[in-house]
Amino acid sequence: MELKNKRINIVFCMYQIITGGIEKCLLRIIEKLVPNNKYDIRIIVKRPIHEKYFIDFFKKYGIKVIIQDSIFNKKIANTILYNSDIIIDYFNCCFWNEISEIPVAKIGVYHSSINFFYKESKEMQYSILNSYDKFICLTDSFKQDVIKYIPEYKNITEQLYNPINVESLQKLANIGEYPKDCDKYFVFLGRFHEDKDHDCVINAFYKFSQKAPNAKIYFLGAGDKQEEYKEKIKNLGLENKIIFTGAIANPYGYLKHSLANILSSPNEGLSNVLIEGAALGVLNISSDCKSSPREVLMDGKAGILYPVGDSNRLSEILSAVWDDKIDKSTYIESGNKNLYRFDSDITIGQFEKNILETINNTRIKYKKTKIKRIIQNIFSIKNFNEHKVITIFGIKLKIKIRRYDEKS
Repeated sequence: MELKNKRINIVFCMYQIITGGIEKCLLRIIEKLVPNNKYDIRIIVKRPIHEKYFIDFFKKYGIKVIIQDSIFNKKIANTILYNSDIIIDYFNCCFWNEISEIPVAKIGVYHSSINFFYKESKEMQYSILNSYDKFICLTDSFKQDVIKYIPEYKNITEQLYNPINVESLQKLANIGEYPKDCDKYFVFLGRFHEDKDHDCVINAFYKFSQKAPNAKIYFLGAGDKQEEYKEKIKNLGLENKIIFTGAIANPYGYLKHSLANILSSPNEGLSNVLIEGAALGVLNISSDCKSSPREVLMDGKAGILYPVGDSNRLSEILSAVWDDKIDKSTYIESGNKNLYRFDSDITIGQFEKNILETINNTRIKYKKTKIKRIIQNIFSIKNFNEHKVITIFGIKLKIKIRRYDEKS
């Protein structure tokens, strides 16, 4: 039966499901795929889900979620994986070792930057890439780096942008809360983790605030390093200028009404917050890190780039924006003009195309492998040390190989 005449069983594999960019993208994909009625979707996750928002979402769309928190559940998950049409390892290929030998179509999606990927040993990189029939990265620069340094995987490497629904985003921004008592403020959206480099923003804001004592910046998010950053801000006397909001379900009101949106990461796969900023007509200010900001911000035409970790340069940019010495409209117009690249109808259409192509190509591959194995079981000759093993219709004959130096 051809794929177009049957429902396709898709299993998404996730390391965890918490408030984050990867999870938001997964939900956008599910929202688009489920109404088509062409797919049966299941999710396997390594860690329990605690946030009610996600639990309610999966219940609403009838998505079965299996959490690998027991031997019993792992067995259930394994059965589901083996009976799927395609496995999509969506959280940075975190299931590569578990699924590498499962004979169904497999797509690995890598959300982090090329720098993060290259932190792995060469052996690990090959192991990851060998586990999938298609390897999807989020930026063209990442794809080109893979092709340049590991060219043998060119044919399985694909670039796809994350999906963004601009209309939905704008609706959320219109109803989202924001600080109405503050005319001008900056925002920084991101979990409190070292890979977001809040330190650079805090240091930059401290220098900038010496000249602009009324300036404020809102830190939206949560994470392990939150208390550490709060202590640092207290020591700098910035408690009333750097405001912690905690995790907000709808942060887009804060983003829409801000003076500028700041990203300071040393590494990014594809920064959703820069795309969201552009969609809401906000100036983006970002570190020029691998692999995402320069590509999203059109080489600096759609936003302001500064060197990674350079708090002095960031401070200068904040000051120029605050004093209206930068023409924000030019950056915002360019960002908005290039949003079509991330439109969910386009990107999820491309995602579906990759799903179907991978399933079809993999079925052909496994069919050839199966035929080869059948032939080998009928007749094959293999060398093992000093013997040849000849297989004829399943019967194995072991024959000693005569060496030239043996005596007659």
